[in-house]
Amino acid sequence: MKILILGGTGLLSSGITKKCLEKGYEVVHFNRGTTNVSDGIQQIKGNRYEKDELKRALQCKPDVVIDMLCFEPEHARLGVDVFQEQVDQYIYCSTSCVYTPRIAENMILEDSETKPLTEYGQNKLAAEQIFRKAAEEGKFSTTIFRPGHVYGNDFLVTNLDFEGKFVLARMLQNKDVILTDGGKRKFQACHKDNIGNAFAECCGNKDAYGKIYNIAGEEFMDWNTVYEIEKSVLNSKSNIIYLKSEDVVREDRARFDFLETYTKYDWMQSMERLKSDLENYQYEVDFQTGIGQFIEDNYEMIKKCETNDQLYDKMISYASEQ
Repeated sequence: MKILILGGTGLLSSGITKKCLEKGYEVVHFNRGTTNVSDGIQQIKGNRYEKDELKRALQCKPDVVIDMLCFEPEHARLGVDVFQEQVDQYIYCSTSCVYTPRIAENMILEDSETKPLTEYGQNKLAAEQIFRKAAEEGKFSTTIFRPGHVYGNDFLVTNLDFEGKFVLARMLQNKDVILTDGGKRKFQACHKDNIGNAFAECCGNKDAYGKIYNIAGEEFMDWNTVYEIEKSVLNSKSNIIYLKSEDVVREDRARFDFLETYTKYDWMQSMERLKSDLENYQYEVDFQTGIGQFIEDNYEMIKKCETNDQLYDKMISYASEQ
């Protein structure tokens, strides 16, 4: 089976490529060619967002397209226009940001309310609807994934923003770190290889045709647990300083947009539908193992990371005075 990945070299794509190769699939990347591909992978160079260039991808005659580069409705329309009746299955990587943010203990199902808070989530949801309509019209079979937060390679998020190595560096130096709202909000972190497993198992699987799947970590942790695991791996004595999310956001709304739109809410996505349909899917990398590997792979970078931050230290000092 030939798998065409639109993208192929990013965080999620690298996990998907790895697992597709392990299953014996032929993998082709379509991208601008700015990143070298691994041995055994064919690369077709072109612009995903230009029709004439995207048509070049058809030369490899793929069975399945995995679209990692669709972020807006017009990108989806272009994908349908080029690949309709040319492939059996179109797998679209959407996002958990399509769901309505909430503070609640119950699980997010694929049928849960979708009222995205961000423009990013709104555009992804609109793209989903275009691909689903194309499937209804018989242009190809569609499968949609809604990943939660993914980590691996050199990417890790924190409770406040996307600078994961900054917090790890502070922990390594036993400096105080900040959590919001008592660290009680729920969060799922999913290693890129788990994402790759799900996508690879879905390829050509007729049970997955026409389906939407959550794909997220299977450990339902709160942020206290996340930070305590990271501290344990680093043998850190850092203190956790608790602040209200609204107080942090007030300090710099642009910098802490991730907190305001995502981590101040609970995110617990159910994996039951995926595990029921994809019987061979395996959750290979738990968070303790994955974060340990992440720290090992990025240790020198973490060690060199600048840990002095005027605003961060100001907020810690403010909390200490309360």
